[in-house]
Formats: sequence, C-alpha cells, structure tokens
Amino acid sequence: MHVFTDNLAGNLVYELGSAKFVEERLAEHGLEYQLDERSRDPTKEIPRHAAE
Repeated sequence: MHVFTDNLAGNLVYELGSAKFVEERLAEHGLEYQLDERSRDPTKEIPRHAAE
C-alpha cells in the first residue's frame, strides 16, 4: 500500500520504483499480492485500509 499525500501529477502506485521492486520479489517467490493506493493522510488511510 502506498498513500500519496500530495499527488498533483496523478501518479499511480504501479509507476513507483519501490512498488515495482516489491512486485518482482514477490513474483519470484510465487506469492500473491495486490497493490493498493490511497490519497490523503497516511496516519488515517493505513488503519482504514487495515480495517477493510
């Protein structure tokens, strides 16, 4: 999960180098994953995402 606090350019989590790195490592080990992105305050969005 990545929370954009200021995403005026409209970037997507799939465009982040760190997300690509993690995707590659997980795929190498055959692990399932789902990338998720949110906007706003990370201190609120991360717990909200965990509750979902």
